[in-house]
Amino acid sequence: MSATSGSAGARARRRDQRGAVAGLEALVFVALLLVGGSAVASGAWTTLRAQAALDAAAREYLRTYTESPDPLTAGHRGEQAARAALRGLGVDERRVRVTHPDLFAFGPCGTAEVSLELDLPRVAVPFVRTWQPSTIRVVRRELVDPHREMTWGPRHDPGRTPCGR
Repeated sequence: MSATSGSAGARARRRDQRGAVAGLEALVFVALLLVGGSAVASGAWTTLRAQAALDAAAREYLRTYTESPDPLTAGHRGEQAARAALRGLGVDERRVRVTHPDLFAFGPCGTAEVSLELDLPRVAVPFVRTWQPSTIRVVRRELVDPHREMTWGPRHDPGRTPCGR
């Protein structure tokens, strides 16, 4: 065996070792990307899920509110419907702030607007500053049923409703 063939075998072994180190670094890099990507995807999914839950709760609130016979019942039933929708979708209803429609303006063809807000927690992403908490807000409007018998609120003015124009 010659001296040149022995050095070629040594060079082949050195390349194999360098490839192993590069392969290990690549695996670590991919693992870090997966962990970071999972955290970002989890935060985005939490936001989308909360937005959908608030929207569903607002729809349930207004559906019940607009079909009620009087202002107090409308407010009470609307609140119950929204809270039940949030519970059914797995959202802690105590963390949601509800801004109710004006009960005194309740009446046929009146506009009802409800607002729901939820503060989302911080999301920790590796090697990135922690995302600050954010607030999701959903606002929905609907007309009170104009063809239903009901007791009007004291400030309801039929001439100022969309049906009276």
